[in-house]
Order: sequence, then C-alpha cells, then structure tokens
Amino acid sequence: MSESAGRGRRSNSYRGTRHKIRGSGRRGGRYTNTSRKNVAEKEYKFHPHGSGKNTASFSQTLNEEILSIQKSWDGGKDIADTLEARKKIDLKTERPEREESQEADAKKKEFEQESLDMAFKEDYKRFLGRLDLYERKLPRAFALIMKNYCTPQMVIRLKEIDDYEIRVKNHVLILLTEIEKIMNQPKRSSYPFLSLADTLAGMINFKQNELSVVEYKDEFKQKRALVASLMGTKWLDKFVQKQLQPSNRK
Repeated sequence: MSESAGRGRRSNSYRGTRHKIRGSGRRGGRYTNTSRKNVAEKEYKFHPHGSGKNTASFSQTLNEEILSIQKSWDGGKDIADTLEARKKIDLKTERPEREESQEADAKKKEFEQESLDMAFKEDYKRFLGRLDLYERKLPRAFALIMKNYCTPQMVIRLKEIDDYEIRVKNHVLILLTEIEKIMNQPKRSSYPFLSLADTLAGMINFKQNELSVVEYKDEFKQKRALVASLMGTKWLDKFVQKQLQPSNRK
C-alpha cells in the first residue's frame, strides 16, 4: 500500500467521522444541542400586566432590589427589612437603656456609673443617627425603584394614578402596593368586573413552571393578597357553609 493511499483513507475516514459527529447534532438541518442554546437572562424590572418580555416577577425583582440596597447602602439593612416586611420597622424598640451600677462601694459605684453613662451616651448617639438615616433613606428607596426598577410603561401607569403626587410619591411602601396591582391586573378601568375576574383567574390558574418552590410560594401569596384586597377575606365563607349543609352532602 502506498503512503499516499494510506493518507487518503485516513483523510476520508476522518471526514466521515466528522460528518457523523456534526450530523448527530442535527434534526431537519438544525442543531439541537441544548447545551449551546442561549437563554436570555431575566430583566429585573417592574412592568405593567402583559407588557413584560422575559422580565422577572414582582417578588424576584423586589428581592433583587433588596439585595442591592443591603449590599451598597449605609444603613441598608433597615431599609431592606422594611421592603421585605412591606411595613415600617419600629426602631424605637431598640432604643438603648441607661444602666445603673450595682456596686456597693460608693467610690467604685461612682467610677463604674461614669463609665456606664459614657457608654450610654455613645449608644444613644448612634441610635439617633440610625433613626435619622432610616427616615432619610426611605424616600431614596422610592427614587431607586422609579429610576432603576420600573419600565417606562410602569412609570407612566404609576403617574396616571389620580392621587399619585399626594399619596404615592416618595412613599415607597405605597408605591410597591400600587406596582403589585399594576403588574397583576390588566388596565380595565371601564370594566372593573372583568379586572376582578382576571385577578381571580390569575390566582386559581397560577402554576409553578420554572419557579423554585420558594419563588412559587411568594408569588402565590402575592396573588392571594391581591384577590383579598379586591374581594375581602370572607368571600368564600357562605359558599363553604352552604356545602356543609346536610342537603348538599348527599
């Protein structure tokens, strides 16, 4: 066998192997290798109902904002705790208290009390600074949400609220409540009953899909709270009572 013939066979064999490898990843002329599929990352933006494309949910976006604030803001933990609880935290419960010396000896007691009082003054000074920082940073959280975490369509919808300037502006917790409503309710001000039906259907038909268990639980709780805000918490009571009647248990 000649050397050139051997090279030809090896070359043909290599081309055949390469063809098989490439061909095995095709179906109908297209590659189906899922490891190379580009999955677009979610955009952490609050968006009106039905307008978001590949955007994160309300709870996912809120969690992203909370992490950012806690990581980068001075005094960010208090603001993060407020946003997570969706209510202002009572910092007054952490007010430092002045200690009194329990020494029996008068001189030792006087010396220890002076030390305790100095420590108390420092603690109280830090406490007042924390209170002041908390009240100043809450409006800043409002501005952060409006600028960095809302789509332009969401900003428009928010500013269309009748009492936006008085009730919503610079009040971050009220802002989050309005954002949650806009994200879960279609804009049907002329047909409020359709809006109510859509909200109820959104809770009943909500599926986990690609969400984690924790994310699914958080999203469902938010949809449940939205239904409760529109229908109250006792809207099924009469239905359940009627089903429990003997005439309906046959």
